[in-house]
Amino acid sequence: MLLTSGQISMTISSCVVFVFTSLLFLSGYVLQQQTVRSLQAALKPPPPPVNSLPEDAEPSAAPVARPFGSPLGSSGHAAYEAGLGSGGKVPGGWNKVAYVQLLRHPVHTCNAVMLFADLAKQNSPAKRVLLYPRLWDHAVPSQNVMTASHDTSVRLLQMAAQKYGVSLLPIDPVIELDGGNRKAPNDSIRAKFETDNFDVAYPVTGLLSITTLDRVLYLPPSGMMLNSSKLDDLFTVPMYRTIEAIAGPSEEKTHASSSFLINPSMHVYREAIASLSTDATYEASWLRNLTQQPPTTPGSDISGMITKTSDFAVEDGGFNLDDVLDNAAYVQFSDLLIPGPEYDISREILTQSRPQNGEARRLWNALYERYRSLRMDVCGLDLEPPFRPEK
Repeated sequence: MLLTSGQISMTISSCVVFVFTSLLFLSGYVLQQQTVRSLQAALKPPPPPVNSLPEDAEPSAAPVARPFGSPLGSSGHAAYEAGLGSGGKVPGGWNKVAYVQLLRHPVHTCNAVMLFADLAKQNSPAKRVLLYPRLWDHAVPSQNVMTASHDTSVRLLQMAAQKYGVSLLPIDPVIELDGGNRKAPNDSIRAKFETDNFDVAYPVTGLLSITTLDRVLYLPPSGMMLNSSKLDDLFTVPMYRTIEAIAGPSEEKTHASSSFLINPSMHVYREAIASLSTDATYEASWLRNLTQQPPTTPGSDISGMITKTSDFAVEDGGFNLDDVLDNAAYVQFSDLLIPGPEYDISREILTQSRPQNGEARRLWNALYERYRSLRMDVCGLDLEPPFRPEK
């Protein structure tokens, strides 16, 4: 059968259309696959980085706090690295050492919570323990003894336990006062609340009885943590006495203004309590006799680790801001005319209390302002009225 010229032309046209359509389809398919592969490559998560460690490197046994306030090249950072190089190991483990706060007055409750908040933020591996009078648990509004400040303290204690992992330990008074005489604890709750000698009833030497811990570090109120890693090192160094004074009390002040590193011992505790009297200065004298030179932290002198705002009041040229920021781990607010950073002090008293040195004054102002800000952020509290200080 012979094809006509029209049929031949149609067949050739159909073949050409088929070929070009096939080529167009194949090119589109190829482009589609390339696009899919590109999208898969873009969406695929990158492989985790591989850290190359020296063969002799070992992971740290416990997390350590960041070297806050110690820049590279500074003596504080060198001491920090030296502490890590010494092993940073705590006999018995980090669960056997703790920062301890001893509450005697409700006004200091927020300060304790602020300290534990800073320790948590700076990742200190040590435990956090807060001791408070057991009578706070027994006081109820119906007895007319639970003041607003005590009610706030109970709320803050609960927050410290839930938010910052603080272990709460209620304690009984070691010494009860009745006309200046030592006696058994048989007063009414209201009489206990009205006691003005809580520093005597709950002495620092009572920390010796926490024998579930191998070592505790007591920091007095009111203060602010600047660099917990420096103080963490104190849990790793040898101790040759039951109590080491880190910042010894001055002759005119009591033991309440001092920081202590303590190895709890029930034997020493019983001896101390048996010899205590209702005179608060007696314990201060006992502690001064017991403590001599402070321990040495790895690679540095710890004399500047705990500083006081009153130490800023030096003659022009005698204050070194870099040294304070480099070495200080904890700053204690201690100014003669100011009962504490918790109080709203008049401008006149603040002006009289500020250091004269320009750098010291700026640091002093910054610390007080930071304390006020943290008090609101952590505890939700404004400053206390100055006309009713709680002793």
